[in-house]
Amino acid sequence: MKTFIPFALLFCLANLTVYAQNAEDKAYKNSIGLDIQSIFGDGAGTEIQYERYLGGLFARAAIGFSARKSEDSDLSGSFSASSSDEILLRAGLGHRFTFDKFRFQLGSDLSLIKVHSETTRSVPPAPSGPLGIEQFNNTNITRAGIQPFIGMGYQISKRFSIRAEAYSSVAHFKQQEASANNGNAASLTQEGWNTSFFSSFRFFARVHF
Repeated sequence: MKTFIPFALLFCLANLTVYAQNAEDKAYKNSIGLDIQSIFGDGAGTEIQYERYLGGLFARAAIGFSARKSEDSDLSGSFSASSSDEILLRAGLGHRFTFDKFRFQLGSDLSLIKVHSETTRSVPPAPSGPLGIEQFNNTNITRAGIQPFIGMGYQISKRFSIRAEAYSSVAHFKQQEASANNGNAASLTQEGWNTSFFSSFRFFARVHF
């Protein structure tokens, strides 16, 4: 009898979770999320995420972008500038669990990330000193792979929720770099695989409909 009680409690909890999930699914089958962490971060950019709920499962797709730019100069005439642009595409499947107003997600995305960056540095020659410096660097990186994710959210109301997500990654990358230093040009291409374990995080505000 004592061993039966824990199993009975687990069975009831599982049924309550499924019932709550089904009740929610009957009301809203879709949601759109906006990555508000990137909006308030360094530079301009965000990620927009769409999810379609199929019972305890869900399918999703997302597009994201970011842009950063900085410049610096001084009275000597030295100048430096850097810029970076990133585009993100991903689509995947997952499973969600509901417990009262808390939401837990587990799944995996296929992802494609393209990054372009440029840096420039200019130092004028001194009247009686070393020659000036003119440096330029252009880098393009493409990453394609799988991003397993876990998420935890809270349902603020029937229409609105918030969620934090953490991502791991197994991706193939290709990096192409072109540089010039006082007129001497060089180029370099690298390819390979890299992995990361929950090293990326995002925070979403979601609207359900």
